[in-house]
Amino acid sequence: MPDKWQPMIEVLETRPQRDARQRLADFVLQARTDCAAFGTDLDWDRPDWDITAYCPQPANKSHSRSVIYFTTHEGGSSKSMKGRTPLPEPFASLIKAIVRTRQDGNPQSVHPLSRIVNAARDLSLELADRGHDPCRLLPQDFAAAANRVRQRATGASVYRLGQALEIIAATIDAKGIGFCRLDWKNPIPRVANNGSRQSEVADSARSRSIPDDEVFDALAAIWNAVEDESDVVLMGAVTLLHCAPWRIVETLGINENCEIEEQKEGVNGPVFDLDGIGIFRFGIRYWKEKSGEPDVKWIPTVMTDVAKLAIERVRSATAGARELARWLHDHPGRAWLPDPDLDPDKLYTVRDVQAMFGMAAPAAALLWLKQHGVPLEDQLRTSGGKMRKVVRRADLEVALLADMPIIPASDRETPLHERLFLSFRNAHHATRATNPCLLEIVSDQQIRDFLGGRNGIVASGFDRILQRKDLVARTHQFRHWLNTLAQAGGLEQGLIARWSGRDDVAQNSEYDHLTPTFLAEQARELLHGGKVIGPLADIHTSLPPVKREAFAETVIATAHVTEIGFCLQDWNSSPCPEFGACATCESAAIKKGDRFARARAAQMRDDNAWIAERLIAEVDDGTIGASQHHRATVDVVSALDRIIAIHDDPTIEDGTLVQPNATSPAHYGGPDIRITA
Repeated sequence: MPDKWQPMIEVLETRPQRDARQRLADFVLQARTDCAAFGTDLDWDRPDWDITAYCPQPANKSHSRSVIYFTTHEGGSSKSMKGRTPLPEPFASLIKAIVRTRQDGNPQSVHPLSRIVNAARDLSLELADRGHDPCRLLPQDFAAAANRVRQRATGASVYRLGQALEIIAATIDAKGIGFCRLDWKNPIPRVANNGSRQSEVADSARSRSIPDDEVFDALAAIWNAVEDESDVVLMGAVTLLHCAPWRIVETLGINENCEIEEQKEGVNGPVFDLDGIGIFRFGIRYWKEKSGEPDVKWIPTVMTDVAKLAIERVRSATAGARELARWLHDHPGRAWLPDPDLDPDKLYTVRDVQAMFGMAAPAAALLWLKQHGVPLEDQLRTSGGKMRKVVRRADLEVALLADMPIIPASDRETPLHERLFLSFRNAHHATRATNPCLLEIVSDQQIRDFLGGRNGIVASGFDRILQRKDLVARTHQFRHWLNTLAQAGGLEQGLIARWSGRDDVAQNSEYDHLTPTFLAEQARELLHGGKVIGPLADIHTSLPPVKREAFAETVIATAHVTEIGFCLQDWNSSPCPEFGACATCESAAIKKGDRFARARAAQMRDDNAWIAERLIAEVDDGTIGASQHHRATVDVVSALDRIIAIHDDPTIEDGTLVQPNATSPAHYGGPDIRITA
């Protein structure tokens, strides 16, 4: 008999808990058997789903396969299951069900689906002590996962992973899977570059997103010096990135016949110069990467000749590859070889293959044949009586066709023989010989290698051509640079969005890296040019001309963009005394005619008017502080009404800076300036 009796405690599961587990099982079963997303033959139990057939990557993407890995963070960068650990069950089945049902209801690319899995990896770590049971997830588990995301992710991906966590929480609530309701919202804010141009985030984004001046000078030198066809093609793509805010995938996907030129149209019809000659604009046809819609990228007049030359040089350098592609198009089912004899039973020796493929040695040709499963036959030499290896032309053609680039079945993908950025296989490889019998689509990875090298193995164009190991650039930097130039030039936000190929004007802010100093210079130029209305302009006009420059530099040391216009408060000298109250602040200035700012002001006006109406009932009930809150809210509504009226005033020229709050702010220059005035 044991010395001490120990009772056995069994925790009984409640009915709500049993119901939650049953709903989880039903949800997983529905996703597994009733969803059509990713095909009816999907191997549900695999931790890696190859969904390339349903979410194809663009042909010029360096990684052509679309795979979702339902694995933990360990080995997360591997392009296979080697080194990866599958997510534990039953948590993995929930995430698979979420991914498949979302794709079934709203088909999308692989990237947002992979983000859900990426966020789920952090969430899975919080369930390690509860058997990875998703029914037992709590709001604090999602909060902890969000903190993990903040620690490991950077840039815009932090916010997006937080949104993915919110999707998981919302699905659990909607399906009644959890033991308790989560009601969890993403706490990670979406960081916009124009929110604070003096913060470390803004400074880091600016330095990371805009190439150094030396990079531009070096690229110009390379473009003028390159003659090798491979470098001409790669540098041609980079040159086009200078001409318009492309995404690199869009640039590499354009058609050989991509140019369009048409006469400009004005209010009264076609536009002519003073000599009566028509003024034309030049554009390049392309497919938008995100929406997949066809569009025209219009090139600024000053860059038209540069863009035309780049296209012409690339077209010439890739003409041979396109000729091979046309031959393949005209001879379906056949592969091209330098031998004009098309007899499928003709035999070639390994040395013949070496010569046709442009390889350095027979051993390289033999290795290629074995790797591609080409049957080798023994043939008796005509002299010497020894045997040698030969291959039939038909078998060789089968291997060549299988090794050609695969174009996804999509209207947006240009056929091989019509693509501008098309090369012979290995034309851009550092060590391998160019194979004139095979083709490859110029990839984003090859452009990245040209601009930045790779892991000390591949030298960049800066290093190879100019012996500058210190220079590095990224393809997306040129998109940020051109957007910032457009912002600096005052281009209307809708035009910037359209020129950049984006559908949401609000996304412009992510690519706006103007510094507070530059914005202040713009504001001072407007002040000197008489295009500012308000107390600042009154003081400036009343000053002697010799003191106006000093006054402007003193009171407009920096400037900042707000939701409704500009802030002229110098945050370098003191923090904002009216933080969050831009509409009623004396330092506020609006740019007349800014449609985005007007729309935001109108929305804020409606929101505050709604609050003011409901505060009346609180005032009548005698709620403490309600009357003060009501007065402050009414003041905000009145200020926003003034701002909207300024935007709608036809007597004020568009682009004019207007201070809507007439009281002269105390920090404008101090008493001495007012006395002098």
